[in-house]
Amino acid sequence: MIEVTDKNQLGNLVLELGLLDSKDLSQAVSIAQETSLPLGRVLVLSSMLTEAVLQATLRCQSLLKQSLVEVSLAKKAMELVKQDQLTIDEALFKLGWDPESTKDTTPLGELLIEAGYVSRDQLEQALEKNRTSGLPFGRLLVFSGAVTEGLLTGALNAQILIRDGKLSKPQAVEALKEARLRQVSVEVPLKEKGFYDLPSRHCPRIGELLLFCGVISQSDLVSALELGLINKEPVGQVLMQEKLVNRKLLQAALLVQGMMADQEINITDARTVISAVKDGVPVEKALEEALQQTEAEKDEAADSRSEYVSLFDFLKTLGTISDTQVLDAFQIAKHNSAVLTQVLLIAGSLDGKTLERAEACRKLVQDKKLSVERANVAYDYADRADIDVTQALKELHWYKPGDDANENKVETPEEEEESKESESEWDAQVRKAHQYMLTNKTDNALEV
Repeated sequence: MIEVTDKNQLGNLVLELGLLDSKDLSQAVSIAQETSLPLGRVLVLSSMLTEAVLQATLRCQSLLKQSLVEVSLAKKAMELVKQDQLTIDEALFKLGWDPESTKDTTPLGELLIEAGYVSRDQLEQALEKNRTSGLPFGRLLVFSGAVTEGLLTGALNAQILIRDGKLSKPQAVEALKEARLRQVSVEVPLKEKGFYDLPSRHCPRIGELLLFCGVISQSDLVSALELGLINKEPVGQVLMQEKLVNRKLLQAALLVQGMMADQEINITDARTVISAVKDGVPVEKALEEALQQTEAEKDEAADSRSEYVSLFDFLKTLGTISDTQVLDAFQIAKHNSAVLTQVLLIAGSLDGKTLERAEACRKLVQDKKLSVERANVAYDYADRADIDVTQALKELHWYKPGDDANENKVETPEEEEESKESESEWDAQVRKAHQYMLTNKTDNALEV
């Protein structure tokens, strides 16, 4: 007997619906593994299920994922499908099914279509590949180039807000359309239109934290968000089920997330702790070492300050400057980028990367290459992704020649050759993945 743990997997579903017994299912799974055929195809080719019953089962699977039907009702409906040759929807309606009474969210596909992100044909193709590959259909839409990673993330966030009753469907559609038109995150139009303003948080969400610490990729996070919505499970639980994180690492992330919320540690400490736990260090020891290091750095800074005699103090002893003159000098310094940067760095108020990104965005505003609003979005995007502003502009599709401080840099022949080789290799991999997608070999495309 095989063990099937996911309630929405096809194998487990045919057992729950009483369509097969465990022995027949085990045999079908073995054949599927040996032949690399989808389980549904094996069930039909082995005459264990008819094509009509298989399609009805897949429809049940979709309805169960969206919580539009209970297993007990689906089981009764499948009996009518087999006995009276009805479609699954006809059987459900015959049993008094009312989808609107059970619907508690807007399906992602419907949201993407109404926002103009994909066509119905594109959605149907993705859903068909979802049935055969098991990959989330949103991820398949990204692979096919129908939507970008950013647009899918925005739609998923909007769907979560609809589910939680914080946003209406028309508001979500309007915000998504504008986000696509202006190439900004969906939070921007939501806030501007007064639909919803994300609460300020002292710490990132668990998925964002694991992404920042390098434990998961952006693609992993988007897939986890989609699966979490479908199965109504927390993102951390989905990541663990997909074996992207283990229980120990997830518990460590939840612990430091709580400490960040209470402002007991900062994001740098959190990253240190999670990286140590990933390398096998117990979370208690990793946390203790991170806090000790932070205290040591504070003590070292305090010692260096106690030994340091500032120019201001020395000038005052000479009687050559007054407090008023110093305050006047500070007022002038506030509007001098170079001086202000040095002051903030010395004071430890901001780190070098933050100041560099802020100054790059300020220059773009000053040169009238970006509006203040877009500069804020570019800075926030660069900060969240831990990339420079030029790269952020490219990913947001706002980049124009001349926006890069290194635009006029001349590459050496070695650098130019290396760049060409890198681009050539990338193009070859893209073509390879595209060929796999054309032949419906999604798993191979994903590996590439």
